[in-house]
Amino acid sequence: MLINLKNNISTTRLALALLTIFLIISNTVITDDIHILLSNIIENDPNNKVYFPLYVILGLILPIILRLKSNDFKIRSKLLDSYLILLSSQILTELLLVPSKGKGIGFIIGMIFTLFRLNQLILFKQTNSCLRIENLFIHSMIAIWGYNLLHIVLYRLIPLGKIIIFNG
Repeated sequence: MLINLKNNISTTRLALALLTIFLIISNTVITDDIHILLSNIIENDPNNKVYFPLYVILGLILPIILRLKSNDFKIRSKLLDSYLILLSSQILTELLLVPSKGKGIGFIIGMIFTLFRLNQLILFKQTNSCLRIENLFIHSMIAIWGYNLLHIVLYRLIPLGKIIIFNG
């Protein structure tokens, strides 16, 4: 990856670039079509009611608590800051675009940010000699966001692809 997602400045630049790209593509006919198709998919197969609250707790609140306690646990603040910048950027982008543009753009935002977040976590794992608590955090977040990506692919992307391929 050409972008150093372990660096707060690079992560912020990526977040701003993604927000700009999403603002641009959200005004295209393609996202309108995807929104209609995904709305039907989501209505026919909605997420479990605990899905989003679980991700808020595990993916956002737990890292914030760890960040606040990072001096106690000796977790490198760089790791948590960069992670939280990317996650906060996703939340901001979704809050700005999903209410006005619909679930279709939310699907795209979630998938792209999850890919970058997984890349970021894997980079941290590969390049840092981590303490036990850092390893636990990184492995937990990779599992959580890896499952999220798998869920997106299985329950949103594949059904969307089938509709596009078989229904033209």
